[in-house]
Amino acid sequence: MSRCVRKDAGISYTMTAFPHSSRMSIRLFRLMILAATLMAGQVAAATVPNQTELSRQREQFPLVLESARRAPDEIWHRLAPGLEGYPLFPYLELASLQRRMAQLRRAEIERFLAAWPATLPAQILLDGFLLELARRKDWKDFLALVPASPHGRELQCDAHLRIVNKPINSDELLGVVRESLGI
Repeated sequence: MSRCVRKDAGISYTMTAFPHSSRMSIRLFRLMILAATLMAGQVAAATVPNQTELSRQREQFPLVLESARRAPDEIWHRLAPGLEGYPLFPYLELASLQRRMAQLRRAEIERFLAAWPATLPAQILLDGFLLELARRKDWKDFLALVPASPHGRELQCDAHLRIVNKPINSDELLGVVRESLGI
């Protein structure tokens, strides 16, 4: 590496000239960045559905959603083929489950939560089902499903009241006392 000090118009600055191998390394690095950018663009383009398919799905979705909200499950399932890759697909099953909330069982909810983890439809369904379980006074399933920090005041109140009013046997009470005293 060589250095050159120049004074132009009263300003002095230092220019560093890199040896040939360093210039090659920089060029190689730039080429690698360019190649990675191009490959990332191709992967992103491959994962986006084509515009005609997306347009068809957008047109089909409202009809299927209305069917899921109002009609038996078999009807919306027959209308849904082709929507499986549509980003709003979980909302179809959510609408169907919400319609049947009073008859739902924990297994159906757990199946939906497993299929769509950490999504807004999963959170909406879980919150609604927890309120339904509290209404039914099904505290066993409520406590099994309620997260550590439930969403919404009503769910938080139900969770705290159930935990406070939960019957405790003498062994559990003894364990709590020992733990609090550090014994």
